[in-house]
Amino acid sequence: MLSGLFTVEINCGHEKTMRYHLLSLALLILSVCPISLGQSSGEQTKDNQLDKVTRTFRPKLLLQDALKIADNYIGDEHIDISHYWLYEVRYTVYGEKGKGQPAWHIWWVSDRVAVGDYVEIVVFMDGKAWRKPSM
Repeated sequence: MLSGLFTVEINCGHEKTMRYHLLSLALLILSVCPISLGQSSGEQTKDNQLDKVTRTFRPKLLLQDALKIADNYIGDEHIDISHYWLYEVRYTVYGEKGKGQPAWHIWWVSDRVAVGDYVEIVVFMDGKAWRKPSM
């Protein structure tokens, strides 16, 4: 089994000692191989599981489309955001616990420093938009 790979010379006076050393070497090689194979296949399994998890949370409505819907909603509702800038967009679950729906939460903040002076629009995956009341 190992004759083509390398040569082992053991100068022992007894044949039993030589067998013991060769048997120990063979057991060492065999015991190390399954461990390394098991670790590499385990890492591949974890990667495959992560791919499956991340794919299930992909939004049905793209961010770019959600921003267009929010922009149209702002125009239709005559909301003045000329002094506002886009502060944050988050993909979240909106609604009651257990009954929530995935949605884009889009938040504009005013240039003026005032508490509650912001505009928040929630865009659901079906394309419906809703303005959250501000202070």
